[in-house]
Amino acid sequence: MSNSSIYNILNTFEDGIPVYKQIAEKLKEAILSGELVKGERFPPEPELAANLGINRMTLRKSLNILSKQNLLIQIPHCGTFVAHESSARRFTVGIIIKDCQLVDSPYMSQLVAGFTLAASASKKLNITTKLISIVNSDYLNPATFYKRLAIIDALVIPLVSNKKAELFSAAELSHIPKIFMSISRQELMRDKNMCIALNPDTIEQSVRFLYELGHRKIAYVGLDPVGSDFFFAADRVNGFKKAMEKYGLELPCEYIYLWRGDFNKKPQQFCKKILKSPNPPTAIVSGASATGLLMGLMDLHLKTPDDLSIIGFDSPNDGIITNLRQPTAKMACKAEKLLKNVLLTGKMPKQREYLFEAELIPSISTTGLCLKTF
Repeated sequence: MSNSSIYNILNTFEDGIPVYKQIAEKLKEAILSGELVKGERFPPEPELAANLGINRMTLRKSLNILSKQNLLIQIPHCGTFVAHESSARRFTVGIIIKDCQLVDSPYMSQLVAGFTLAASASKKLNITTKLISIVNSDYLNPATFYKRLAIIDALVIPLVSNKKAELFSAAELSHIPKIFMSISRQELMRDKNMCIALNPDTIEQSVRFLYELGHRKIAYVGLDPVGSDFFFAADRVNGFKKAMEKYGLELPCEYIYLWRGDFNKKPQQFCKKILKSPNPPTAIVSGASATGLLMGLMDLHLKTPDDLSIIGFDSPNDGIITNLRQPTAKMACKAEKLLKNVLLTGKMPKQREYLFEAELIPSISTTGLCLKTF
């Protein structure tokens, strides 16, 4: 390994923690993981200290700590060498999926691909990903399901509902590091649980985008939080209401439609009804796929954006629908990094919750009112 790799390991330091402790900890982690191999020679102390921008005595204090732990050997007039030969452990990370999710859900396929790619590129640990299919009977007979997880060192749990999250928070799995994806609630922040999710107010981007295009009559369609068992249902409708208030926009009660059941048919019916009303909106924000809204427009022989601007959320209609899309690849990489550090060090991070902003991707389903032709 070149000296540049040592500098990469020691490229940043945090405030509030003695630098010598941070150097010792980072080098120890690199040695135990095999990133620094036995026999590896360090740059001369004056050179290393100067390039790191630290006092030479600070560096020597760090190296002495590792020498006492038999991780380094310091030979007078020769230099400092790695003395420990790592036997890098292999870990298996399970990713929970439902039947056919990899085929039916772009989010799931991107998440699995992103996590697997990040894990395969890891130089510190040998991580194998294993897809774990879950069916309704597993919730009824959790003991059998827990036995299936005996070979798993950590879990990635995407998009489970409120009640089903309890299955993974049980005492039987308290020893396993877990990351809940697209879910973030304080009641999950216990044991070895972490959460990676969207900012609850991320849907404000949709309202702001339409507002800047001149829209003032904006409706919302999404999952009913009462009828839905998913955490994000309430976040999205509440985020929409807050955004409408922030921009001083009126929100008639008929402009909010919360549905249960078929995620295409119900929005389709709402679209047809609201556009025939005396006070139709000029735009609709969807808290989920916007396919049903497109179907409603087609039924009325109308078009987007001429007759209605539409913004979807993780909608599959790329190239047609303006979309708020989860940054799934970034979230997957963050999950891999967090689990890797926990598996390597055995320590949980102080921060358990990590929030991302959705990415708004404009397309042909939105236009400014001044550009519309009537």
